[in-house]
Amino acid sequence: MQIKDKRVIVTGAASDVGLAFSKELLRNGALMIVMIDIKQWIGEQAVESLNNEFGRKRTVFLCCDVTNNSEFDTKLKEAISILGGLDILINNAGIINETDFSKTIDVNVTAVIRGTLLGIQQMRKDSGGKGGIIVNISSIAGLRAVSQLPVYSATKHAVVSFSRSFAQPYHYERTNVKVIVLCPGLTDIPQDVSQNISNVSLQNDRHQRVESVAHGLIYVIRCAQNGSVWISEDGKPVFEVQLPDTLPQKTEANITQTKAALRHCSEHELCARQALITVLCHTTVPTTLFFKYILCKIYKKHLTFLIYSMICVFIYTIEKLVKILIYIQNLLKCLYNLTQDKYSQYHEIPHRCLSYINTIRMVSKFSRNIRITSTSSRFFSFTAKNLNRKLVHFFTYPNIQSSFIHGEYKPSLRIVRRRSSASERAKEIEAINCIVSGKNVLITGGAAGLGYAFLNHFLKHGAKKIIILDIDAETGKRIELGVEKSCGEKKVHFIHTDVSNHKHMTEAFEEASTLLGNIDIVINNAGVLDERRWEKEISVNIGGMVSTAMLAVQYMSRDTGGHGGILVNVSQHVDIRNTAQLPVYTATKHAVIGLSQSLSDPYHYEKTGVTVITLCPGLTETALTVDSPNKLLSRVMKADFVKNLEQFPIQTPYIVAQGLMTILRIGESGSIWVIESGKAPYEVYVPNPRTLRRHYKNNFPHVVDTKVAEGRAIREVCDSTRTGLMSCA
Repeated sequence: MQIKDKRVIVTGAASDVGLAFSKELLRNGALMIVMIDIKQWIGEQAVESLNNEFGRKRTVFLCCDVTNNSEFDTKLKEAISILGGLDILINNAGIINETDFSKTIDVNVTAVIRGTLLGIQQMRKDSGGKGGIIVNISSIAGLRAVSQLPVYSATKHAVVSFSRSFAQPYHYERTNVKVIVLCPGLTDIPQDVSQNISNVSLQNDRHQRVESVAHGLIYVIRCAQNGSVWISEDGKPVFEVQLPDTLPQKTEANITQTKAALRHCSEHELCARQALITVLCHTTVPTTLFFKYILCKIYKKHLTFLIYSMICVFIYTIEKLVKILIYIQNLLKCLYNLTQDKYSQYHEIPHRCLSYINTIRMVSKFSRNIRITSTSSRFFSFTAKNLNRKLVHFFTYPNIQSSFIHGEYKPSLRIVRRRSSASERAKEIEAINCIVSGKNVLITGGAAGLGYAFLNHFLKHGAKKIIILDIDAETGKRIELGVEKSCGEKKVHFIHTDVSNHKHMTEAFEEASTLLGNIDIVINNAGVLDERRWEKEISVNIGGMVSTAMLAVQYMSRDTGGHGGILVNVSQHVDIRNTAQLPVYTATKHAVIGLSQSLSDPYHYEKTGVTVITLCPGLTETALTVDSPNKLLSRVMKADFVKNLEQFPIQTPYIVAQGLMTILRIGESGSIWVIESGKAPYEVYVPNPRTLRRHYKNNFPHVVDTKVAEGRAIREVCDSTRTGLMSCA
């Protein structure tokens, strides 16, 4: 779209990036801009400066708090009235505030969605408008998680997903309004904002000037296709990324580079083996026999198992730790040398392998000091507990051991998808019982649907006590009494609460902590689907998820007196091409992935000991799903939505709950698991956005529309602009 003579609204426009956007739009010929911001004095100064530079009445300022729904509605309509129409809307308002996360969600998500809906309503072709462009400003944190900004990351993930859903052809063919996402990297931001992001991973990125982002915006408006996602970082030209329609599945190909690295371990391998044998010779007799068998049968070609064996030696011989520390030190030195010499050249080794290498290096440094301290005891306890689930899984499956023998280890997802025999299933159940039995569990949304299925499976596998939080008091009390009657003891406690109210959730966790003592597992499951009341949808599905996750980490964290634990955040497995009728719900569920990926970062795990896993069920037969056709934004969508639903197989909550038990046994912190079509769970991952850069040929996308006019071919680029040039108009 050409910018000349276009009417524009920019939110969050009084300073920084928003002000740079306004300047650049005026410089490129925009007819008039209405600048909306909460900072009245700064906004009025900005308008005066721009009008002096570009001419009178080229800009107008409206003071507005975008978190005030009625005020925002009124100001947007007033802005459109001043402009006499609308061609371009820039939803730029955003904040970073991890403490008051409700405000962050209101500004970064609710206001963006409200602005988009109002903008489409004014510009849509099927209501008399001429179409237009909406650019939603997300962030690089909306494409890759930022460890110290989990709430901000979640909100920006929501913006990306919502924009992609509303950009589907289902909407665009009716409205002729393009919805585009711009994801800036770190910019030169004010001191009061930068204090919130000190020492975060984004600080490693090179700062860029706000003018660089503004130049990118101009290019995006002129050239971007509907639904495209663009990145502006390091002061370089913007580039488009092609996000997958659904998260890709992890396969053996994802660990090819790790296996390649492992093949180059021969230099120190013999030395490491000898050191391990020396350690085994100085342990107790049962342990020696056990590990000699393992040593001969399993570990020959897999470095990770060497590490596991070393940790097991620590577990089984803690009473003789002083005697064998010197020998362990030799082993660690060998492994450390191996990692230094061989792994340094492999920069793309997956994160799990790197975490093991970092553990080796840390322990190696520790082992130089022979004295045993309370710190070392805590370290050994932490390491043993962290690897316990992996060891149980390893030793109960002969087929896994054989894969180690032949150097053909396959990831756990492949083993899960394989059909198990009766004996293997029995061993799996036993392994699940080891994880769940005797544990205290808290489930939100536990009175119906998936939550109730989770409750039954935890009871089946021997959970000690279970707390269910739900807004449905009658059903919750009935479940509590029913379980007490069938079990003969009060194993389930119901707490009536609204997860969208942080104060109520804080009180509920305090009561749960009193009843349980320690919380070991939290299933963050509560959610709603109601596109007509989408503000409530955001409040429950994002606000409630964030509130529960933060409280769960607080109560289970080792640095606050907890014992660590497992947090499972329930998202949704979706294909973005099928989400046109559920844009807000899809956005809220994608926000959960951003939240989980941030909280599962080693930065948090090292302090808290809380394993964060994301569960993404496919279409499941619950009350939420059954009633969903009646909860859409428009009744016109119902027929198309139902027709779309009929194409997909549906599964029962029992299957999802059964899969969750398996995931608890094998899932690692940061992993994302999908259960769909009644099949066994499999793992997916969030790809690095920088690897998804869209490649062009001769400055054109590979796929272009070609039309014939006046006997010659014309390529259509940059929307409706026809040109024979190799750049945007």
